[in-house]
Amino acid sequence: MTISDYQSALVTGASSGIGEAVVEVLGMVCSMCAFGIGEGLAKTDFIDKSKFTDGVSVDIDAQFVQLGLLESTNINPEKIVQVIQDAGYDVNLLFILQNEKLTKFSTDKLG
Repeated sequence: MTISDYQSALVTGASSGIGEAVVEVLGMVCSMCAFGIGEGLAKTDFIDKSKFTDGVSVDIDAQFVQLGLLESTNINPEKIVQVIQDAGYDVNLLFILQNEKLTKFSTDKLG
Protein backbone atom coordinates (compact mmCIF):
# COMPACT_ATOMS: atom_id res chain seq x y z
CA MET A 1 0.00 0.00 0.00
CA THR A 2 1.01 3.60 -0.51
CA ILE A 3 0.26 6.68 1.58
CA SER A 4 -2.52 7.48 -0.89
CA ASP A 5 -4.09 4.08 -0.21
CA TYR A 6 -3.98 4.70 3.54
CA GLN A 7 -5.36 8.22 3.13
CA SER A 8 -8.22 6.88 1.01
CA ALA A 9 -8.99 4.22 3.61
CA LEU A 10 -9.05 6.83 6.37
CA VAL A 11 -11.27 9.18 4.38
CA THR A 12 -13.64 6.29 3.62
CA GLY A 13 -13.72 5.48 7.33
CA ALA A 14 -14.54 9.10 8.19
CA SER A 15 -18.18 8.61 7.27
CA SER A 16 -18.50 5.95 9.97
CA GLY A 17 -16.65 8.00 12.60
CA ILE A 18 -13.94 5.36 13.02
CA GLY A 19 -10.99 6.57 15.09
CA GLU A 20 -7.71 5.59 13.49
CA ALA A 21 -4.22 6.90 12.90
CA VAL A 22 -1.72 6.05 10.18
CA VAL A 23 1.98 6.66 10.71
CA GLU A 24 4.77 6.32 8.16
CA VAL A 25 7.78 4.97 10.09
CA LEU A 26 11.16 5.36 8.41
CA GLY A 27 13.60 2.48 8.83
CA MET A 28 11.09 -0.14 10.01
CA VAL A 29 12.22 -3.11 7.91
CA CYS A 30 11.88 -6.28 9.97
CA SER A 31 9.40 -8.10 12.18
CA MET A 32 11.38 -7.27 15.33
CA CYS A 33 11.16 -3.57 14.42
CA ALA A 34 7.42 -3.92 13.99
CA PHE A 35 7.04 -5.87 17.23
CA GLY A 36 8.86 -3.26 19.31
CA ILE A 37 6.91 -0.37 17.86
CA GLY A 38 3.62 -2.24 18.21
CA GLU A 39 4.31 -3.14 21.85
CA GLY A 40 5.13 0.45 22.72
CA LEU A 41 2.10 1.93 21.00
CA ALA A 42 -0.28 -0.68 22.45
CA LYS A 43 0.62 0.58 25.95
CA THR A 44 -0.65 4.10 25.32
CA ASP A 45 -3.98 4.99 26.90
CA PHE A 46 -5.75 6.09 23.72
CA ILE A 47 -5.33 2.84 21.73
CA ASP A 48 -8.46 0.72 21.14
CA LYS A 49 -7.12 -2.79 21.73
CA SER A 50 -10.23 -4.35 20.17
CA LYS A 51 -9.02 -3.21 16.74
CA PHE A 52 -6.24 -4.97 14.82
CA THR A 53 -3.79 -6.81 17.14
CA ASP A 54 -3.88 -4.97 20.47
CA GLY A 55 -4.89 -1.83 18.58
CA VAL A 56 -1.92 -1.85 16.19
CA SER A 57 -1.46 -3.08 12.62
CA VAL A 58 1.99 -2.92 11.03
CA ASP A 59 2.82 -3.07 7.31
CA ILE A 60 6.59 -3.65 7.20
CA ASP A 61 6.84 -3.52 3.40
CA ALA A 62 5.20 -0.10 3.18
CA GLN A 63 6.65 1.05 6.53
CA PHE A 64 3.28 2.09 7.93
CA VAL A 65 1.63 1.58 11.30
CA GLN A 66 -2.13 1.79 11.62
CA LEU A 67 -3.63 2.43 15.06
CA GLY A 68 -7.14 1.88 16.35
CA LEU A 69 -8.09 4.84 18.53
CA LEU A 70 -10.59 5.05 21.36
CA GLU A 71 -13.39 7.40 20.41
CA SER A 72 -13.80 9.06 23.80
CA THR A 73 -10.19 10.00 24.50
CA ASN A 74 -7.93 12.83 23.48
CA ILE A 75 -5.32 11.55 21.06
CA ASN A 76 -1.79 12.72 21.72
CA PRO A 77 0.12 12.86 18.41
CA GLU A 78 3.30 13.83 20.26
CA LYS A 79 3.07 10.60 22.29
CA ILE A 80 2.74 8.53 19.10
CA VAL A 81 5.87 10.14 17.67
CA GLN A 82 7.75 9.81 20.98
CA VAL A 83 7.05 6.07 21.28
CA ILE A 84 8.33 5.50 17.75
CA GLN A 85 11.40 7.68 18.28
CA ASP A 86 12.13 5.91 21.58
CA ALA A 87 12.16 2.64 19.62
CA GLY A 88 14.86 4.16 17.37
CA TYR A 89 12.83 5.16 14.31
CA ASP A 90 11.66 8.37 12.68
CA VAL A 91 8.14 9.40 11.75
CA ASN A 92 7.67 10.84 8.28
CA LEU A 93 3.87 11.28 8.16
CA LEU A 94 1.08 11.09 10.72
CA PHE A 95 -2.63 11.17 9.94
CA ILE A 96 -5.34 10.97 12.61
CA LEU A 97 -9.01 10.39 11.89
CA GLN A 98 -11.21 11.21 14.86
CA ASN A 99 -14.76 12.51 15.11
CA GLU A 100 -15.11 12.40 11.31
CA LYS A 101 -12.13 14.76 10.89
CA LEU A 102 -8.90 13.77 9.12
CA THR A 103 -5.85 15.70 10.32
CA LYS A 104 -2.34 15.54 8.89
CA PHE A 105 0.39 16.36 11.38
CA SER A 106 3.72 17.79 10.38
CA THR A 107 6.47 15.88 12.13
CA ASP A 108 8.66 18.97 12.40
CA LYS A 109 6.05 20.40 14.80
CA LEU A 110 5.65 17.17 16.79
CA GLY A 111 9.02 15.78 17.59
